[in-house]
Amino acid sequence: MPTILDLPDEVHLLIGEQLSSKVLYSCVRVCRSFYSVYIPCFWSDIRVKQYKCNSIGPDQLRANAHLVETINYSSTLTNDYYTIVYPRLQTITTSTYFTDRKEPTFLQVQPHQKVQFARLHPTIRKLSFDQPDCPSREFWEVVETEWKDFESLDLSGVVLEDVVDVFWRLLEQVKKSEGLRYLKWDVTDIPFPSRMVMDAFKEGCWPELCEVDIAGPTSSDQDLAKVLRMLPSQRLKRFGLMRDELGPLTYGRLRGLYCGHLQELKIGRCTGITSSMTQELLTECVHLVYFDAPHIFVRDIATALKPWGCLRLEILVTFIVKQKDDEGEWEGKVFKQISKLGRLQTLDLQRFPHPGDKTIRSSEISYLQTLGFRLSPSSNPEDICGYGNNDNTSSNSNSNSSSSSSSGGHLSCWSSLVQLRVLIFDDDQQTLGMEEALWMTEHWRVLRCICGDFKGVKGDNVNKLEQLFSKKGVLHLKH
Repeated sequence: MPTILDLPDEVHLLIGEQLSSKVLYSCVRVCRSFYSVYIPCFWSDIRVKQYKCNSIGPDQLRANAHLVETINYSSTLTNDYYTIVYPRLQTITTSTYFTDRKEPTFLQVQPHQKVQFARLHPTIRKLSFDQPDCPSREFWEVVETEWKDFESLDLSGVVLEDVVDVFWRLLEQVKKSEGLRYLKWDVTDIPFPSRMVMDAFKEGCWPELCEVDIAGPTSSDQDLAKVLRMLPSQRLKRFGLMRDELGPLTYGRLRGLYCGHLQELKIGRCTGITSSMTQELLTECVHLVYFDAPHIFVRDIATALKPWGCLRLEILVTFIVKQKDDEGEWEGKVFKQISKLGRLQTLDLQRFPHPGDKTIRSSEISYLQTLGFRLSPSSNPEDICGYGNNDNTSSNSNSNSSSSSSSGGHLSCWSSLVQLRVLIFDDDQQTLGMEEALWMTEHWRVLRCICGDFKGVKGDNVNKLEQLFSKKGVLHLKH
């Protein structure tokens, strides 16, 4: 009889891509066959730090370098790590953590060593740079001339004053990277160089660019709108704007030119976003997979002429706001609308999803109520969601439906969200109990994380709640 050991290596590799590092570590210890199959998955994506528990030494890393495809180098690594050659390397991330600055090897590697490392790895396609010592002009010349398949550039973090000019010049060095598809700018105190980007567009550079994330101090609304209008590919699939205002011109360009292309839209940390704008985007951006916006009113969802068009949505981050004069049945319509998102995997409905950004919306909105998740024992979920039998002979059912509508519907409408893995809810004005926890774990079979306080669980039931989540393999976090 065939066993799991008889599966082709290609199938094992597909399985390995879905497993966590902890599970992979267990797999490679099962038997020699599993070791040979799963060890490439274990080494394909590595984060390397210095002076940390279980850190990977340069000799061990060099012995497995042929398996590495993605690597994260911290700012505390020594010269030895930059002499290692990874023949299959495609993604390199250089990161800086707060504690790194206290280490004796912080930024010890010299610029010429980073240039040599870049030259030895022409296979790199994606670069994410977050270290205060910006690479030299020579480094960017290597990127331009030798990284033939370069497609993703992510510049983040705080830079030292004496290297600011290098950041302004670096775009000159990567203009000829014709395959560039993704550009992220999140450099503290250095505005997004919109003028230089527009000049690059005029020269015919970056014809494939279709993903843009901008953070930190940004350009004017007029300049950002021009950047979007001049985008050579004319098919923006991903756009993120953080810690700034989304002006009317930029919003107009997004809605007018790219609603039919956008798959990821992250504007949850912007000011200037109204509830009606959020509703318009959810309705018109039919290809959205990831959507992050500050808030949306129950009123706007319930009274909209058209339903949301983003039925492919997998991640939704927004705060759903109730107002004092809302009609009773409107909340039920909101539950019904979300229930149609059958591909949803992450649902984040908390008041402040982005720590430190509590100023992005007015206090009048921030402290209003949100959806109530309490289950109503007397209600019929099918009636609440609008799926029940409308036959007049079912007078009791209709009575329950009317009662439930007046209370606004509840959690049981979301039994259709069978792919939900992460739920983050606002617990300031929620009193969820054991009944809701049992319902969630029973209906959302692939649920892996719940973030929120079940304030209705008291005394001995607190331990029972944690035992329930542990038994179901659900991580429970509190705000």
